[in-house]
Amino acid sequence: VGVAYWFLGFRNRGDIIRFMPYPVSGGFLAGLGWLLLKSGFTVSAGKFSLETLFQPELLMFWLPAFLFGLVLFLVQEKIKQTWLTPTLIVLGVAGFYLVMRLPVEELRHAGWLLTLSEPDGLVLFRFPLLEMWNDISWQAILFNVVTAVTLIFTAFISMLLNVNAIEMAVGKDMTPNRELRLAGVANLVAILLGGGIVGYPSAGLTIMAYKRGQPGRLMGLVVSGMFGAALFYGFQYLEYLPKFVIGGLLISLGINFLYEWLIEGFFKFSRTDYLVVLAMFFAVTFFDLLAGVVLGLVLMVIIFVLNYSKTNVIRSVLTGKNFQSNVDRPMKHMEFLRERGEQLLILRLQGYIFFGTAHTIYQYVKDRLEKHEGKPLRFVVIDFTQTYGIDSSAAMIFTKMRRMAEANNISLAF
Repeated sequence: VGVAYWFLGFRNRGDIIRFMPYPVSGGFLAGLGWLLLKSGFTVSAGKFSLETLFQPELLMFWLPAFLFGLVLFLVQEKIKQTWLTPTLIVLGVAGFYLVMRLPVEELRHAGWLLTLSEPDGLVLFRFPLLEMWNDISWQAILFNVVTAVTLIFTAFISMLLNVNAIEMAVGKDMTPNRELRLAGVANLVAILLGGGIVGYPSAGLTIMAYKRGQPGRLMGLVVSGMFGAALFYGFQYLEYLPKFVIGGLLISLGINFLYEWLIEGFFKFSRTDYLVVLAMFFAVTFFDLLAGVVLGLVLMVIIFVLNYSKTNVIRSVLTGKNFQSNVDRPMKHMEFLRERGEQLLILRLQGYIFFGTAHTIYQYVKDRLEKHEGKPLRFVVIDFTQTYGIDSSAAMIFTKMRRMAEANNISLAF
């Protein structure tokens, strides 16, 4: 994935994201909001399911997280200051210990504090790729090459969606190709230093940081410094944080996304576009994020086809009576053209001709053929000067028109 990221960025393939429809981006962020909300419940209560959500043993854990997240959301909507979130977190942690007044081990045993999987929160700095090079099964890697290709495609789409979401949320342009190259280098460095999952810019974390103030490079340096400290010294200090504080942070951001794209979106999207956002949200809720994006893209393509098919591709309709050449003709010939000119039909087309619009051209000629009013059609000229493309389905429509012309002894000219 690291190599693919760098190569795609080098080849400027990140610009594909510029073709992402706005409702799809909105649906992606709404779905992301649900996943963040769900993650907040999972972190605070240990698991999440609608069937068990209101059981007393779970309710006592997620309810404080939900209330803390709701307070964060409401306060931050009114006061947009960088210092506000850290202050509220400190107050939340301090208030927790003041209210509970129990030893740390008892709180941890009761499930109120974070519990990390590594013993003593220790992370060893090691180079697994070098240490286990001789143990690599190249046959197994080749056997899973299809899975690897699928992963590369999914990672590419996921990264571009996140970059697009960040652009929309913060209102600033990013450079997708540069982000791809940087993510590629970062993934390769991560492999050499210890391995891990695929990494790319996180829309959720970036937007959360941005909405808590106006972050600069300092915030990135502080976050990376904390990771560096954990890499060398372990992360056992995180085990003193109450779960409801971490869960509340995720819930506040989830509420923010849901409010912006499901509630405010109802008033800023057209009804059709809002239904796309809503459909994507439910797809993410019952399936996953990628399924929601695929559904959104399919719906937008269908909507585009339906809307574009309503566009009149016939730019103008002329006949031999009202459109003639600049040749000087005898009065007898001019009189003949005025009398018989309507037997010559000229259709000037425009735009892109595809299956949704080509049928209207065919139907127009067919209607004119049937409603000749004593002046049967003898010539049809189709002018493609102002068109810039045609698909195979539309070409078949014109083939059908040619057969109709031959059957009715009409001369057809393209």
